[in-house]
Amino acid sequence: MPRKIYTVTPAAGEGWKIEGAREGRFLKKTAAIEKAKELASAHQPAQVRVKARNGRIEKEWKFPPSSGLRRTLG
Repeated sequence: MPRKIYTVTPAAGEGWKIEGAREGRFLKKTAAIEKAKELASAHQPAQVRVKARNGRIEKEWKFPPSSGLRRTLG
């Protein structure tokens, strides 16, 4: 079964959004990440990716975790 991917990205203008979900905008990045994690946990297998404003992936989590470790990219 393919892994569902929820990507937290900057919204046009202000705030953050979750690609791959019907959720609206979030003012805080942390709120968008927590909601994406909730969605991924409820729809396993899934993955959460967080993109910085420059488009690079900063962090990602897998549900269920394969190694139990969060990957942080530089």
